[in-house]
Amino acid sequence: MSLQYPPDKHWWAHNFPFVLGRGDSDHVVWDGNTFCGWNSHYELYWGLIQRAYDFCIKYRGEKEWRAYEDGNDHWLRSSALFEEIKEAVAEVVDQEHAATITSDFTARMERLAEEADNFPLPSEDRPRLQKEQSTSIFNFQRWFSRVVDYVSASWEAVKLVLLERYKLSPRLTVTKSINYPPEGDEFLF
Repeated sequence: MSLQYPPDKHWWAHNFPFVLGRGDSDHVVWDGNTFCGWNSHYELYWGLIQRAYDFCIKYRGEKEWRAYEDGNDHWLRSSALFEEIKEAVAEVVDQEHAATITSDFTARMERLAEEADNFPLPSEDRPRLQKEQSTSIFNFQRWFSRVVDYVSASWEAVKLVLLERYKLSPRLTVTKSINYPPEGDEFLF
C-alpha cells in the first residue's frame, strides 16, 4: 500500500480484501462498510485508495467506535464517505477528473481526521466493569446454547439413522443404461 504506483491486476484481485483494512490490524473495527471493491479502477484512484486505507487504519478503530456508542456521528459520516468513495472509484473518468475527485475526498477525510483526533481515549474501566457484571450470565448463556445445539444435532443424527434410513442409501440414477428411442414414438423392446 505504500508504493507510489498502483499494483498489477493479479495483485489487486488477490489482495483487495486486505486493502479494506480487514486483517491488517487488531485495532480496526470492521462493520462491513468498504471504500473499494474488486471492480474499482484502482489505477486511476490509487492515491485516493491509499489515503482511504490510511484513514481506515487510523480512524476506524475502537476509539471512534466508542465515540459512536456515546452518540457521536463521526462513524456514520465516515461510513457514508466510504460509500461515496466506493461509488466514485467504480466509475471510469479521465485523469484530470480523477485528480479532482481524489483531492475532494482527501480534504473531506482530513476534516474527519482532525475531528477524530479530538476524541477522548477509551476508558479501560468501562469494558472491565461490563465484563465483570456480565461474566456469570454470559458463561451460562454460552454453555446453555452449546448444550441446546448439541442436543438438537444429536436428535437429527438419531432421526436420520432410525427414521429416515433411505436418505443414507446411494441413489439409483444410472444414465448410461437407459436407451431412448431415436424418434420418441417407438417401443424400447
